Amino acid sequence: MKQTIKDMTKDKVFFKLLFTIAIPIMIQNLISSSLNMIDTLMIGRLGEGEIAAVGLANQIFLLIMVGLTGICAGAGVFISQYWGKKDLTNIKRMLGLALMVGSVYALVITVVVQVFPTQMIGFFNKEPKILELGTSYIKIVSFSYILTAITFAYSYGLRCIGRTKLPMVASAIAVLINIIFNAIFIFGLGIVEPMGVAGAALATLLARIVETVCIVGGIYIKKYELAAKAKELFVVPKELIEKATKPMLAITANEICWGLGSLIYTKAYGHIGSTAVTSIQIVNTITNFFLVVIFAIAAAVLTIIGNAIGEGDIDKAKLYAKRIIILSTGLGILISIGIALTAPLVVSCFNVTPEVAQMTINVLLINAVIIIPRVYNIVMIIGIFRGGGDTKCSLILEACTMWGIGVPLSFIGVYVFNLRLEYVVMMLMLEEVVKAILCMTRFKSYKWIHNMVEH
Repeated sequence: MKQTIKDMTKDKVFFKLLFTIAIPIMIQNLISSSLNMIDTLMIGRLGEGEIAAVGLANQIFLLIMVGLTGICAGAGVFISQYWGKKDLTNIKRMLGLALMVGSVYALVITVVVQVFPTQMIGFFNKEPKILELGTSYIKIVSFSYILTAITFAYSYGLRCIGRTKLPMVASAIAVLINIIFNAIFIFGLGIVEPMGVAGAALATLLARIVETVCIVGGIYIKKYELAAKAKELFVVPKELIEKATKPMLAITANEICWGLGSLIYTKAYGHIGSTAVTSIQIVNTITNFFLVVIFAIAAAVLTIIGNAIGEGDIDKAKLYAKRIIILSTGLGILISIGIALTAPLVVSCFNVTPEVAQMTINVLLINAVIIIPRVYNIVMIIGIFRGGGDTKCSLILEACTMWGIGVPLSFIGVYVFNLRLEYVVMMLMLEEVVKAILCMTRFKSYKWIHNMVEH
């Protein structure tokens, strides 16, 4: 182990490659997480009911996110490996496939939300105030889902070929737009009357429009490799579709499996009460803010491992994977310490009751422990295994641990023993620990290495 760390610190090429890709993604994720935190803080000035309502409405957006992540990451496995071969024709075809499938997926959910908005919010919580506020928010923000599908496809494609700066800049501009219009629409300014949570939804929609224009326009203005003609994007050979279908379905199923599990967790928390919903919304906002580094590392790892395998250099893929595990474990420990030290200070920024504040601090401290194996699992599944084309095993790992351990424990804790939120979250630590053990076993076997672009 000491020799591995020593060799890693001397390899400047490895660190340059990793951080050249990871840092712009990290900044982009940090910007996006900042947006979520700022949104929550600004809406939080209106009251706990508004925080809970928007938090529940965003669970639907979570379903959009996980589905699109699966579709685009599935295409990204191929794009990263094709980039190792410098096969631009098939890179454009995979981008077009992600655009088509992602757009249809987003459109279907948009229609469902427009037809059944109150029922969607009512699945989580039936308090009249939360139903009313959540419905007004989701009916507006759902029009941004199709835009999210487009930006996701192009952003993932850019990441997989190492062009990460454009999505970062586009996200920064979108956040600025969102903050400005949040202030105008939520609280009112000049002739604009205060709109509350509906104003926050409208600001988000406008920000998504700007982000989409920036990313797509930037690609074609700068004539990047993804600046394809319609025929290059949307005329995809049958054999390529067949080759891509299983990995894309596996990753999409993986993400939806995780997303649905998270929705079930939210439903369980909703049974505890609106205080628990408010608390967990704040916890998720803060925790995700800290995790931006890890998700950026994982995204970079997918590209690096995929490129190496596409080049046919399996030894380099193995070496880089080992180094990334060491690096991410150290980062997990640092994030754990950061969450534990800043929990009381950050929670004090939210306008909540002392009961909710203390509950939130307690859950954050529990999360500080859970975060270490969670970070390890994120890098393994999203970065190493997916980059290696091992999509089926990743699905099995997520499904078995979440639905075999996490979901049953959450319902036992809430519906059988009527436990407080803190104890339910503590029970869920078992899911991440078991998953980490299974990930290490899979990694050591090297069965996660698959060249997806060999003819």
